[in-house]
Amino acid sequence: MVSLYYLEIETVTNCEQYLYHHVLTGLEKKHVDRLKFSKPRLQRILARGFLRILLSNRLNIAVEDINLAFNAYGKPRMSNSGLNFNISHAHDVVVFAVSDKYAVGIDTEYVANDLAINHMPRLCFHADEWQHFNQLSCNADKQVFFLKMWTAKESIAKAIGSGLAINFQNISTLDGNHTYCDGDHNVEQVHLKSPVADFVTSLATCSRVPPEVSRWNKMTEDWI
Repeated sequence: MVSLYYLEIETVTNCEQYLYHHVLTGLEKKHVDRLKFSKPRLQRILARGFLRILLSNRLNIAVEDINLAFNAYGKPRMSNSGLNFNISHAHDVVVFAVSDKYAVGIDTEYVANDLAINHMPRLCFHADEWQHFNQLSCNADKQVFFLKMWTAKESIAKAIGSGLAINFQNISTLDGNHTYCDGDHNVEQVHLKSPVADFVTSLATCSRVPPEVSRWNKMTEDWI
């Protein structure tokens, strides 16, 4: 089972923001305090703060006992537990996927009206996807297609833990949900119904079969 959680930044009170900042480690506080703009800073505070509270609740341990390590590509993991998790944030939404069975990757993107959809880099596309993309005449259709394609590939890369080192041109997502195998990993990717309107969200797991997925659980002040 993969458990899904989300929070909406605009609904978080100043008091809750303080509490999320309070549970960060000293190093995490230094990193967020270096961010120049307020929105990315708040996204990072809420993502890291809620992650620590979520893992604390799942593992029934104190927040200060949550030890995170990072692989060569920056993917975080528990250094003192086998619990798997991943985070993504876009615009005013942060999403989390947690599993005690599979390595997971999740990605969400906001469907923005000002996306420069006709200037997307060719390197993002498989040849079949590029052909299909250019056959679409409506910018709105192009935007949804691109975001579904991007979140699918990003979630696969995040599940593997390779970041953008994976070659996206080798992955075609035209058939919808996708199975990816590179010899070392077998990854099942599924598109999710996003918890908030105007977002596109994809989940991937290192597994042989598509995972069972929970309903979305919304963060509330009861978590703190």
